[in-house]
Amino acid sequence: LCDLTFQYAGTSDRRSTVTFDGKAVGTLDFKQTDSWTDYQKETIQVDCPAGEITVRVTADTSNGGPNLDYMNVASVGPPSTSPPTFAPGPTIPTPTPTSRPTPSGDNGVLYEAEDSTNISADSEAKSNNLGYTGTGYVDMGNKNAYVEISNVDGGVGGRCTFTFRYSARKNDRPCEIKMNGEYKGTVNFPITGTEWTDYSTDSLELDCVPGLNSVLVTATTDGGGPNLDNLVVSSVSGTGAPFSAPIPAPTNAPVSSSPTSSPTSSPTPEPTSISTSPPVSSAPASAPTLAPVGEPTISTSPPTSAPVSSAPTSAPTRAPVSSAPTEASTPAPTLEPTKAQPNPPTLAPVTGPTIPTP
Repeated sequence: LCDLTFQYAGTSDRRSTVTFDGKAVGTLDFKQTDSWTDYQKETIQVDCPAGEITVRVTADTSNGGPNLDYMNVASVGPPSTSPPTFAPGPTIPTPTPTSRPTPSGDNGVLYEAEDSTNISADSEAKSNNLGYTGTGYVDMGNKNAYVEISNVDGGVGGRCTFTFRYSARKNDRPCEIKMNGEYKGTVNFPITGTEWTDYSTDSLELDCVPGLNSVLVTATTDGGGPNLDNLVVSSVSGTGAPFSAPIPAPTNAPVSSSPTSSPTSSPTPEPTSISTSPPVSSAPASAPTLAPVGEPTISTSPPTSAPVSSAPTSAPTRAPVSSAPTEASTPAPTLEPTKAQPNPPTLAPVTGPTIPTP
């Protein structure tokens, strides 16, 4: 056994029925309080089943239910041997499960209207008109009555379809649709038949917002809105699937392969530079061999001519590699007045002092 204690306020008696997972367990009178700011408590004792359950409080009068503040659950003893007794109230029929509607696009996600935690005072979750999905529907009683469905997944965004399942008797019951407070369009909700158990669907195509969103359905006429059963959100065929975004390939895969190419590129320039650099690197070594020659022409030519004498380290056929001086030193222009360039072939027998006078 356990006590369910409700704190509430109401300016008139507002009898309501309490259900556990759709099964009626008792009735609360919710007697009139002095004002809407005057809160009182009312308790009902019931057999609490083990585990988690859904507790629903449904208003039984035309005035609706009270302003319900909170519910406190307290254990008071072992289960009773006889079923609890309570004041007579309306019989709540056992919901008849029906098949879910087929989504109008791919990867549709269904949201039950009666699961909403934010509905207007003149909207009410009910289950007396059978044919609904889930555990019931929301009766949107009057103009400006609303139902807000939270945590609607917009996937990665893109064009999507909102398909509402509803029933409407006698009149069309248009409602405006907002997503995160932004107006998205109007759904007409035309008459579905002669009975409230006649259900149909009406749709609105719009741009879905990525991530989780709130969808607000608000009645715009004096007749109020329909009995809203559920909302199915699905992608529009041919415009992508916002509810099944593909996992992108890792963008860093090419980066991991670059180190394998860097070793091949770094060694290759080194051998080529070695083959062209010997004249430069050997210039200092050959310069001392030219110093004892003492030839006036050699002394007038700066040591930059040393790469010329080092050219014989290559085969004599490479003596005309006049690009070596331009590559070896910046004072290349000083070589132009010497005009000794045509004679290097006579230097082929690298004997040092035997270099003829230019």
